[in-house]
Amino acid sequence: MSGVFEIIWGSVRNYQEGYSGSTYQVIYDINGDGREDVLAFGAVYPGSGPGTAPFRIYLQDVDGSFTADNPMADGSDLLTTHPRNVTFADFNGDGVSDIFIAAHGYDVDPFPGEQNRLLLGTANAKFADASSSLPSIDDFSHGAAAADIDRDGDLDIYVANTYGQNVEPPYFLVNDGQGNFSRDSGKVPASVYNGIPNHEKFMIADFSDLDGDGFQDLILGGERINNRIYWGSATGGFSDSNFTTLPAAASVINQYHGFIEFDFNGDGRLDLLAQGILELSQPDRIQILINDGGRGYTDQTSAYITGTPEARSGIFELRLLDINNDGALDIVRSGDVLTNADLQDVLFWLNDGSNHFSSYTLAQAGFDGELIQAAYLAANGEIRWLSSLSTSTDGGFANYYLAEEGLHDLLPKAAVDSIFESASDDETFDGGPGLDTVVFSGARDSYALSSPGGMHWVVEDIRPGSPNGTDTVIDVERLDFTDGTLAFDTVGTAGQAYRLYQAAFDRTPDVDGLGYWIRELDEGKGDLAWMANNFIISEEFKSTYGSPETVSDEQFLNLLYQNVLNRDADGDGFTYWMNELESGFARERVLASFSESVENQENVAAAIQDGIWYA
Repeated sequence: MSGVFEIIWGSVRNYQEGYSGSTYQVIYDINGDGREDVLAFGAVYPGSGPGTAPFRIYLQDVDGSFTADNPMADGSDLLTTHPRNVTFADFNGDGVSDIFIAAHGYDVDPFPGEQNRLLLGTANAKFADASSSLPSIDDFSHGAAAADIDRDGDLDIYVANTYGQNVEPPYFLVNDGQGNFSRDSGKVPASVYNGIPNHEKFMIADFSDLDGDGFQDLILGGERINNRIYWGSATGGFSDSNFTTLPAAASVINQYHGFIEFDFNGDGRLDLLAQGILELSQPDRIQILINDGGRGYTDQTSAYITGTPEARSGIFELRLLDINNDGALDIVRSGDVLTNADLQDVLFWLNDGSNHFSSYTLAQAGFDGELIQAAYLAANGEIRWLSSLSTSTDGGFANYYLAEEGLHDLLPKAAVDSIFESASDDETFDGGPGLDTVVFSGARDSYALSSPGGMHWVVEDIRPGSPNGTDTVIDVERLDFTDGTLAFDTVGTAGQAYRLYQAAFDRTPDVDGLGYWIRELDEGKGDLAWMANNFIISEEFKSTYGSPETVSDEQFLNLLYQNVLNRDADGDGFTYWMNELESGFARERVLASFSESVENQENVAAAIQDGIWYA
């Protein structure tokens, strides 16, 4: 495979001898080792059944490879026909993750339904089938969500049924604290409970405290009906008198498949990322809904997405993952086969660092025809995708990794501020955009610095034993030592503060004062004109320029030419700035403009070309 991604580790063979079918793939760190694993629930899709297929897991090893295993503790096969949604939670309070499987059976008329499953975790990523703790129902479930709706300290489950042969309505499963569940339909809003015969169906569900009142709110994704938020209350139930209808992504949405709660605009409130399919033969679409703080949401997709919000080959699941290691979460397609025929289809939406996203296609990412499914994080932190995974004897999966000259280099990075800490090994720190810092354990004179050019430095620890080794630092603005900081952002905050200091006081800045003002600017206390005004009212400035009350605009301007640019005023320039001052342009802004003029930057460049030292 050419481009960004490359196939590795071929297939894991003998996935499940004796069975044929497909899988419903879920990515989850099932054994708590910090590495994402692949859970493959057996599925038999229309045209290949009816029948059943088994549940298997692939545990990710430290080298990024996978080991296949039967996750059932007793060695039996957990057979399912069509799982549609999986919820992970500790349902029996033993500190181990359990699994609730929402299923709907063979998806062909008469739609017979399927018993949902409850798997209680034991140890070493093994599970016991506790489905007998659930009501015995052939559900037609498309979604489920868990929350402590009755506030008794355990997790309850909302089961999002749609229709099916049994026309089984949605319901709650109320937990007794031990992982035993009883059915409760009274907590379901009447219009939702009675909606199936009227084709008012909600496919998926999620819980979150969206209004910050301490109660879990129920988010429902509709089929040919607008999504809703039912607001939680002390009763533990949900009512048609207390809900918000969400704006639709298009005139008709066939099915919504999921929600992600995320604060897109940084106001401290949870917004929503929704995904739905327009029609079964039409594109999927993502939608960004902004929380107004008053239980209302507005569709602001066009303000946050550049390119297209549509994916032509289906989404079914989204994840927020940092594709290009810039510290900003990107929107990534996952969870179902991505087309191998349409390389102009969208694979992900890249975050610019301010939670505005641009669409990127499979072709832009370097894929050239492979079928890919679930996105996951490899053991080394790289993002990878699984290929199509089958349950046939010779089935398995291949995954993809970032090539050496891959996505990290091809994609722009967001301007995210990063802080790195130098350890004992020789390391490379690539900050990218943003204000980045590498922290060292010694004083400045304990290190030898050299540069091949640009924002590229080699920092060698010359202390005995070289505790920090020799590090390569690329696109990093600050090196933080125990006795001060060396700044390389000479056109940024540090350079601006240095030049203004020199302009205002006609001297080299003192390291303590310079450090104070750099930190003030870094923290957004004000802009350069604000800093200039603070200088103008200082006693040192008055001793150089005189008191603002007694110095005329003409005198002030001549002093700037002499002290900042070290020359007499030229006629045209003097006339321009006098006109600015007479029209109301404040003196602090004139001082800041002189400080950042091309002429002054050239005058100061030699003094700061090797960095700006401050305490």
